[in-house]
Amino acid sequence: MLVALLLASASFANAAIDSSLVIVPINRPVLGPKPPIRPKQIVGDDITAQYYNGVLTIDFNIDLGTADIVVTNLTTGEAWSDTTSGLSSVAMLLSGDGGYYTVEIATDYGTYSGVFEL
Repeated sequence: MLVALLLASASFANAAIDSSLVIVPINRPVLGPKPPIRPKQIVGDDITAQYYNGVLTIDFNIDLGTADIVVTNLTTGEAWSDTTSGLSSVAMLLSGDGGYYTVEIATDYGTYSGVFEL
């Protein structure tokens, strides 16, 4: 049900710079404590993500503590997972199969989520 809602409400307006680059919008959690702001931090997206040539790169722009990442291709059922912490960047090699993908990132400050299509 939640997945259907995400797919129905997502605009899939991926800012494609070329045919293989997909910007993945990551939404902040609705509930939960707000992450701390560091001095001299530019307020913006907590997490940014993009898919290019089979690799999904997720950048953590603020320290959200431990983050458990799950990416699922809803069309094929394939799933990938990783864990990171602190200010970091994670590169996940995906199959590149066409379909709708969900990204769920569970942090100490709630679960961030995103949806994209290949």
